[in-house]
Amino acid sequence: MGTDSTYAERLGGGAPPGRDGGGTADAVAMAIRVRLLRVGKTQTELADESHVSPVALSRWLNGQSVWTLEALDKLAPPLGFQSGIDIATAAKEEQRIQQQIHVN
Repeated sequence: MGTDSTYAERLGGGAPPGRDGGGTADAVAMAIRVRLLRVGKTQTELADESHVSPVALSRWLNGQSVWTLEALDKLAPPLGFQSGIDIATAAKEEQRIQQQIHVN
């Protein structure tokens, strides 16, 4: 439960990534996609550098698999993040931006 509560706190109280019916999991995927663009990497490069299968990465990004702390921690360094918590923080920011877009 420690890992889950850390993510819940960082993401403003809800469920950890991938356990909320889509909202947070979608924000995590968006944060990773945005970061891929910023660092100039492809999903294939990220998978290779993270030592995860391209199929697993695709499933996470498309909402077909549940995000785990282990997965986010593997993906973090090649994206320039310290840990999965940094990805969760970026996901929270993506949620905030999307909310502002929908309000305006």
